[in-house]
Amino acid sequence: MSMAESDVIDVCLVNKGMGIPFISALELRPIYSPVYNAEFGESASLLLFKRWDIGSINATGRYQDDVYDRIWSPYDSPSWDSVNTSSEINGSANGYRAPFEVIRTAARPRNNSDALEFSWTPEDPNSKFYVYLYFAEVYQLQKTQLRKFTISWNGSPLSEPLVPRYLYATVVSNSKPLVANEHRISIQKTKDSTLPPILNAVEIYVARDLDTIPTLQQDVDAVVDIKGRYGVQRNWMGDPCEPRNYFWEGIRCNYSASLPRRIISLNLSSGSLSGIIAPSIANLSQLQSL
Repeated sequence: MSMAESDVIDVCLVNKGMGIPFISALELRPIYSPVYNAEFGESASLLLFKRWDIGSINATGRYQDDVYDRIWSPYDSPSWDSVNTSSEINGSANGYRAPFEVIRTAARPRNNSDALEFSWTPEDPNSKFYVYLYFAEVYQLQKTQLRKFTISWNGSPLSEPLVPRYLYATVVSNSKPLVANEHRISIQKTKDSTLPPILNAVEIYVARDLDTIPTLQQDVDAVVDIKGRYGVQRNWMGDPCEPRNYFWEGIRCNYSASLPRRIISLNLSSGSLSGIIAPSIANLSQLQSL
């Protein structure tokens, strides 16, 4: 999962010596910008590691009311009991908008004093993980009842103690990456809680560095305007500077500087161009050769 940084998204398939690339489908989803807002930087994306519908007996699948069209897999443990509700749950207010069939089910430990725990071991111990935990109270509690619990990763707290709201979804996530040889999430009731913890759903992502760095949008807009204004008949498609071995004909970029890529040379000779100099050339502020 990568967030668009401009109004235009370019997709480039390159043969890296393993066969002719092809694409069967490309799907884009509008997403509420504050969600999945991990601190992994502009040069990385989030790759799905696990997505679990906790306490569900449904098969792996998609749900019609999931606006992000996610695929959810059931997850259960022999030491957990499943709980659920048929009442409507507000899962939209936090932006993650878990579908009803996912958020309506949950799990609690069979022994009230036990914690809800799950773990995973990464292939690369340097992998950076981001976890999104979904909670919603599915029971109308009595005045004498309290469900309150702590959430920790490898013994370190992930958030303040949480009291899930009745029929209202809450998402807890880490803002800093989780890096370890082994990861363990533990959800444990507090001393004053009369009820065990619950968990409705889990998403786990790993940050993956992008192979390419996009060109500054100001430079892209400038050369796109030049292409349209002069009717340039060259293979000017996609990002002007990336992939590095497939930059646009007549363009050179600065690959030694930090983000983003900048166009430093523009050669429009032998193109049978006519007319005035395009004003957008002035927007190529790092141009060294024209």
